[in-house]
Amino acid sequence: QWEAKLREVYETGREQHFEFGFPTLAGPRFFDGVLVPEAATDGSTGTVLGIFHEVTERQAAEAWAHKLSLAVEQNPATILIT
Repeated sequence: QWEAKLREVYETGREQHFEFGFPTLAGPRFFDGVLVPEAATDGSTGTVLGIFHEVTERQAAEAWAHKLSLAVEQNPATILIT
């Protein structure tokens, strides 16, 4: 999916911010990043600068919080979290 975003930057000349997963031997890793067009001398997009950082731990925490939220919503009992 990052390849499609890269093509979009070249085609539109607009930066793209996105997250994506990437398979590794240690399991899937997740990244957040931005692709920024760099102009060539003729004004077209000559190159694209990409800056990414790993957000795997954040993704795992968000998934856990979502799972907990669903459990609380579906539980008929009153739950108090302190």
